[in-house]
Amino acid sequence: MITLDLEIDAPIERVWGVWTDVLSWTRWNPTVTRLTPLGGVSALDLGVRTRVKQPQLPASTWTVTQWEPLTRWEWQARSTGVTTAALHELSDLGGGRTRVVATVLHTGLLAGAVGRLSEGLTRQYVEREVSALARRCEGGSDLDRRPPPDGLRH
Repeated sequence: MITLDLEIDAPIERVWGVWTDVLSWTRWNPTVTRLTPLGGVSALDLGVRTRVKQPQLPASTWTVTQWEPLTRWEWQARSTGVTTAALHELSDLGGGRTRVVATVLHTGLLAGAVGRLSEGLTRQYVEREVSALARRCEGGSDLDRRPPPDGLRH
């Protein structure tokens, strides 16, 4: 399991709006290169499916499994022997500040192996996504144009 938390100098409504508008992620989130909504639905909600392509990873289909507006949302991707869950949590700190917590967890028969092989890349992606989210919500530049992390090294 990889978890990262960060305080963002923006109100919770703004952070929620940016984080859940996944169709805009390619403009500000350097860990996503393409998103395709499935089933004719373009806004996230419980059960919504989205095809996501990330650098150095095969495209995968993510399904929203938890949806609590302004509080948390989770989506999961399944492949042979492993389910990957990405949990996005928000807390209103008052004064126009928000705490975000991003967690990635692998479960299933191959979870241990997948977790060990992908830990370095996953950690880099979570750090870059949360940092980019903070920049976007705080009014900074949209996209960190550095090349993506260089593989599955730890």
